[in-house]
Amino acid sequence: MDLLELQNGSDIRGVAIASPDNAATLDVIAAEKIGAAFATWLKEAKGIIKAVISVGRDPRLSGKELSAAFIKGLYKGGAHSVYDFDICTTPAMFVSTQPNLLDCDAAAIATASHLPRDRNGFKLFTKEGGLSDIDIKAVLYTAQRDISYKPSNKTAQKANFLDTYAKTLVEGIQHATLSLKPFEGLKIMVDAGNGSGGFFAEKVLSPLGADTSSSQFLEPDGEFPNHMPNPDNQNVMDAFCQAVKRANVDLGIIFDTDVDRAAIVESDGSPIAKSKLIALVSEVVLLENPGSIIVTDSVTSTSLTSFIRARGGHHHRYRRGYSNVINEAKRLDRMSGNCALAIETSGHCAFKENNFLDDGAYLAVKALIFYSMLRKQGLYISDALSGYQDPLEELEKRVRLIETANRNIGAQIVNDFELFASSIEGWEIDEPNYEGNRAKTDYGWILVRQSLHEPELVVNIESDEAGGALKLYEKFQEFIRMYENSTKLDF
Repeated sequence: MDLLELQNGSDIRGVAIASPDNAATLDVIAAEKIGAAFATWLKEAKGIIKAVISVGRDPRLSGKELSAAFIKGLYKGGAHSVYDFDICTTPAMFVSTQPNLLDCDAAAIATASHLPRDRNGFKLFTKEGGLSDIDIKAVLYTAQRDISYKPSNKTAQKANFLDTYAKTLVEGIQHATLSLKPFEGLKIMVDAGNGSGGFFAEKVLSPLGADTSSSQFLEPDGEFPNHMPNPDNQNVMDAFCQAVKRANVDLGIIFDTDVDRAAIVESDGSPIAKSKLIALVSEVVLLENPGSIIVTDSVTSTSLTSFIRARGGHHHRYRRGYSNVINEAKRLDRMSGNCALAIETSGHCAFKENNFLDDGAYLAVKALIFYSMLRKQGLYISDALSGYQDPLEELEKRVRLIETANRNIGAQIVNDFELFASSIEGWEIDEPNYEGNRAKTDYGWILVRQSLHEPELVVNIESDEAGGALKLYEKFQEFIRMYENSTKLDF
């Protein structure tokens, strides 16, 4: 088993439950090796000799076994003590490393976010934040080595940290609103998708006065019997929008499996997701931090840039990948002192005030505080978003790179697209481009970029003119046919 193949950017992910189609790539043996390697890495790379480490998991069926094996590995690798939080959220794991709470040296959670129920993995943290791609590679390289560790009979200390984390959110909201029950009179529906986010209704919103009786799928269940917890999935969002409208609530909040992402739905069933969610959060951030830089991924709408600029902010359109967006925001904040937000269209949202932690529950908290403020003025979210317009048409296509093609063909095609786009009348390159090449016209834009994880190109298109997306795509088809021996286009 090649453990290095489990790396997925700054995460570790693999098949945890074998099927006729997929052999298991992440089992208890691998989990134990990774746990031992993480403890070893903490000693060798961070100088932490007697590490105190917290471990949690999402509700996946494989999670209990894998987290137990990981803890066993931590002790074999020399960890001093381990807290076992059982079911928890990814953001809460990082919070457990902070000085005002448990002050753990490091944390880990067994999760594969929105991936199918047969997958699992690990996200690893130190006090500084999540491990980088390079750090994950180092941990997996150590795990791959045949190291003889001394056996240990230590066991983890059980702890319910999710209650502690929820309490910090409640107290933060009460402090920000100067009210013990700021959400009294509000009906809020939470959809946790049977992931780890059900606590938010019972332990955060209800104590603050909200009526959460219409909430659904709050019980953790690794079978995910109702839907995969993934706000970025169109079918999932469509169903939730309908549920919110039927229930006649004021607001809906939906989380992904491990609660590092969220989306919002208005009372009429209108979704606030992707670029529109970024617009809402930017409105909140710019009221509190005038002139702030807002860092986003590369596929945000043209209207979002105009919206941020109209409110005095600066839109920095960067690369896909939540760690890329967060690290760029940290870099810009070190330079300018005023970069208060990193956010992806997928719903990963990290506020500077929250240590640039991508936390879906914290995002929901900020949105709810803003919403309650609006309601006191007789306003709605739609009033705050005046000036933002969703694109009329959106399209995403993928171009598979054929195995026999030169390994650099993807980069070559992306570079060649810049020359192609520049040659078309009415098109111009939408600079700066930090990922792929994005061309704009007077009716829309098209972005050609390499996938973060797959051997393919991704084509994103947006248009404000009926038929405009197809027009842009037809031009791209004309371009990509020049590479028919190296690619397979998803028509």
